[in-house]
Amino acid sequence: MRTSGAYDAVDDFDRAVADPDRILPAYGSGDGLHPNDAGYTAMAEALDLDEL
Repeated sequence: MRTSGAYDAVDDFDRAVADPDRILPAYGSGDGLHPNDAGYTAMAEALDLDEL
């Protein structure tokens, strides 16, 4: 999806809150999958509003 060229843009939330393998502990809710409030904040700050 990131490199297919099929999309105009991709909001890459994974890169905002995770290392290559899993969500970073500072951004995780504890279940290894869902973000906590800090994670959702990091995801929101990763958006480029000029591309919306």
